[in-house]
Amino acid sequence: MDSNITRLSYSHSAMSNVIRYVERKKEHHRKTSFKEEYVDFLKTYAVAYLDQYLFDWIE
Repeated sequence: MDSNITRLSYSHSAMSNVIRYVERKKEHHRKTSFKEEYVDFLKTYAVAYLDQYLFDWIE
């Protein structure tokens, strides 16, 4: 298994929230960049990370 891939899963009951997020992501990322959102996610769920090993960010 490749350790450089992020995998997320959601329960079936959260499916409508996931669909709504995908439908609105373009508008959402005008306010918050994907990088900001991703790092906030890692912090919220106490996922250890080193910034140097994340992505080569495209801004």
